[in-house]
Amino acid sequence: MYVQYAHDFPGAVLEEDAKRFYIDITKVPAKTMEAYYHKVLSEDASKFTADEKHFPGLYALTRERDALRKARAVKGQVTGPVSLGVQIVNKERMPILYQDTERELLLKTLKLKAKWQEDFLRRFNPNPMVFLDEPSMSLIGTVCVAVERNVAVSYIEEVLGGLGGMKGIHCCGNTDWSALLETSANILSFDAYDWSHTLALYSSKVESFLSRGGKLAWGIVPTLNELIEKETVGSLMARLEKGLSQFTDKGIDLDEILHSSLITPACGLGPATPANAVKALRMTRELSTLLRKKHGLEG
Repeated sequence: MYVQYAHDFPGAVLEEDAKRFYIDITKVPAKTMEAYYHKVLSEDASKFTADEKHFPGLYALTRERDALRKARAVKGQVTGPVSLGVQIVNKERMPILYQDTERELLLKTLKLKAKWQEDFLRRFNPNPMVFLDEPSMSLIGTVCVAVERNVAVSYIEEVLGGLGGMKGIHCCGNTDWSALLETSANILSFDAYDWSHTLALYSSKVESFLSRGGKLAWGIVPTLNELIEKETVGSLMARLEKGLSQFTDKGIDLDEILHSSLITPACGLGPATPANAVKALRMTRELSTLLRKKHGLEG
């Protein structure tokens, strides 16, 4: 997902034999850099089209026109600025998030790519939701990433600022959840299979998030093959209810949580076999249906 969103960045170098990808803007001609600056400063998202070669899943999704039109919403996802900026390095193997020029271009580029995706999905459904994928937020506050919490949030906010519809953030590890809950995101997507107890530590922040209309996307369905094969809808329901109790035990109303929740896989299903991916998605749907029936929720 990192090369996918950085392949057309100025100075992008892919060494396939060495399995190495990096950014080297020192080799970019001045006129090329000037043209790219004009491109981002135009704030014209149509200039940041995602091509089918690098985004085959996005285009495969949009071929399901009838299903998309009938859906309540359609979700897209963009690699977030913290994660992309930490994982993509320059020729000296330093993260581009630490380089002033590269970071500025990164933030403006991702903002426009996210906006393009939102506009693109709106052609198929009037309610697009675009999420920022930020697994590296789990590194904030550790020796691995030299970025302060509030600075990381400002980077995320710059990208979210380009979106006009529902917007979310996904982090599949443990993090300072208060940072993500304080952003302008409408939906927080988290790995509830392994990490719901860490989010519950921020119960007051969660309650404030819910009170302003925020939603929790409970990633309760695992995405690793061995776990998908082991779990059932019943076992996941028990795990979910245990997770819910960690919040209600801290005084958050169960009804408020349920009416502000989505059921999702814990992360991307790329590591899963096709059969297990289908099983995971089926369990996601069936678990949502079971939860609705049990608690008398509409829809």
